[in-house]
Amino acid sequence: MFSLELSTVVLFLLPDTNYKFRVRAKNIHGWGVWSPEATLFTSDVPLGPATISMTTVHMSIKISWAKPFENYNAIDKYRIYIRDTTGTEWNLDEVNCNGAVPMIVTERYCVIPMNTLRAAPHNLVLD
Repeated sequence: MFSLELSTVVLFLLPDTNYKFRVRAKNIHGWGVWSPEATLFTSDVPLGPATISMTTVHMSIKISWAKPFENYNAIDKYRIYIRDTTGTEWNLDEVNCNGAVPMIVTERYCVIPMNTLRAAPHNLVLD
């Protein structure tokens, strides 16, 4: 036979902080060894950009966005999706607008040629 004793612990965690935990068990024979240490960093996925803008630059479209709240950890890449002409599919253009490229992450814009937007898979119509 064994018994399990549980107690409620309420933690108020601070953002951008590392917390370390370990656990051990106790039974009628005494306390067991400590578990390996686990670390929790209080960060979460970043929010999406609040604003996105598009401007025509020669025969291309410049897509730019405001820096979103990072949730206490630096953003290291973006994914930029373009909706097709049917309005049902979203596609990546990782050739012209690869959100993992450091310059795009830092400057928060990319430029896509109009002929790319008019071709598959985007199939956007002129105007």
